[in-house]
Amino acid sequence: MSFLSELWPSLQPYVAQHPWLAPVIAGCLVCSFVLRGLSVAWAQYRNQQHQAEEFDHTQQMDLLRALRDQRDAAMRDLTSERKAHEATRRRADQAEDALRAFQARTPS
Repeated sequence: MSFLSELWPSLQPYVAQHPWLAPVIAGCLVCSFVLRGLSVAWAQYRNQQHQAEEFDHTQQMDLLRALRDQRDAAMRDLTSERKAHEATRRRADQAEDALRAFQARTPS
């Protein structure tokens, strides 16, 4: 503010000679404030958009990770079921072999 109060006395004779200068400078100041406000508003809008995009991307990555975890868990379950089935099949085959061997040893 002190800069303006020091500058104003030296500008008064020039402004008095050119009366159109004061409204033009005032108009330029108003335009600069309006453009600055629009710039700030645009920056805030872009920041919100960027945050929303990051949030969407994070949600999609979380969903993808959850789907992969479900798929991996299902595959592990299938693998364990397959192994249990194979173990049961082996025990059944061993029991059948033992029964055949027992029947072969005992005369009928």
